[in-house]
Amino acid sequence: MKLVINISSNPVHFNFISYEVVRNEKSDHYYNHMRIASDNERILVIIESQLNAITSNCEELKVDMLIERGIDTSHVNQETPEFFAYLMLFDFHNENH
Repeated sequence: MKLVINISSNPVHFNFISYEVVRNEKSDHYYNHMRIASDNERILVIIESQLNAITSNCEELKVDMLIERGIDTSHVNQETPEFFAYLMLFDFHNENH
């Protein structure tokens, strides 16, 4: 899905790519975490390449993906808000495991 938004006469092109997470042995943990029992409900992952953004309707999967992606060393060295947000992800991850 492509979305175009005009901001101050400068069009910004967003390109959303969505993926459905197939329920199998590897993903069963996430489906169980969300208590999805119906075959009609799915876990989705949405990526937007311009913003370098990734999200999911499964909070635990979203956290795991953000941790896996990591942050730049400069964020760690300068202790930026991104660095502290990343540390909070680890806290969330540890609380749920």
